[in-house]
Amino acid sequence: MPHPFAATGLDITELIAKCLEREGITEPTAVQAAAIPPVLSGKDVVIQAGTGTGKTLSYLLPLIERLRKDPSARIVVMAPSPELAMQILRTMETYKGPEIRSASLVGSGKIDRQKDKLKKHPQIIVGTPGRVLEMIFARKVQTKTIKALVLDEIDQILSEENEAALREICSRPEFQSQIIVASATIGRRGDAFIHDHMSEDRVRLQLQASPLKQNIRHHYALFAGERNETALVRLIRKLDIDQVLVFVHHSYNIAKLFHAFTEQKIACATLSAAGNKLQRQQALEAFKKREARVLVATDTAARGLDIPDLEWVIHFELANDHQSYLHRSGRTGRAGKTGTSIVMITEDELPALERQARELNLQFEPLDSRG
Repeated sequence: MPHPFAATGLDITELIAKCLEREGITEPTAVQAAAIPPVLSGKDVVIQAGTGTGKTLSYLLPLIERLRKDPSARIVVMAPSPELAMQILRTMETYKGPEIRSASLVGSGKIDRQKDKLKKHPQIIVGTPGRVLEMIFARKVQTKTIKALVLDEIDQILSEENEAALREICSRPEFQSQIIVASATIGRRGDAFIHDHMSEDRVRLQLQASPLKQNIRHHYALFAGERNETALVRLIRKLDIDQVLVFVHHSYNIAKLFHAFTEQKIACATLSAAGNKLQRQQALEAFKKREARVLVATDTAARGLDIPDLEWVIHFELANDHQSYLHRSGRTGRAGKTGTSIVMITEDELPALERQARELNLQFEPLDSRG
């Protein structure tokens, strides 16, 4: 009996079949069924779909097959944060087999060690845009060798500095790479890049069935006066939350919240772009092992986090826009499980929350944050 993924055109090896079975994946998601055939054929592909819909495997599985058939090919995957890059690399290493070499190029890693990795001619490079682009401009990664370029979460990749460098590389005559974009949301910057640098016959897939509406409860809690950490601690205790991911914008709020939780004898770990690779790994491990009850993170640092069975997300500071809210809340309610997202706001922020609710077609229910 053919494997369910064989209908997408994939040659399902024994290794991949075992990996899929171990992960509890019995058939392709809608995103995978739609994206795998054009990626496998070498077309430029835009995959726009909500979090938790299987985007990563939708491009990794066909790219792995192409590497098996053409060992001289090189694939570069860019992700906006070290955490997401390493998550993608771990998934790739699970499915690729020992014959395919891989390397990570993240900004927080030691550059000399990463240069040494490149001397071994890895076929797969996964990294953050700044470091990958740095290696390309230093000619440690030859543009002409890139057969597929993946931009995972393109809007976050296209900072002003990264966009200019990436456009320059994609405009080079020797750059003949397939381009794959995989994002939950695509804004004006992303659309402009797609228009300018992807082929006219590109395939654009928009499967926006968001799990947020079905699996996640959305609430807001009003601060009485100025934003403060005491109200957050009180809310967590009142709701008897066993584990929670707390989002902030600013690094100084990370320190404030860590101090407040520590004072209240609540185990807390923190995640910010300012931390080094080891610090981030230790924070994530502590949270996943439930040694920490609270993980406080900035948007960038938490990009791509996959924490099994996470039920609670609290926005200590309102997301900048509805797309950021989508990404934040998508850390819970994954794989069909239920979750709760709570936004802590002041009276002045109510109009902004109402605007995000309209844009996402969500209903935020009020929550009493008083003790």
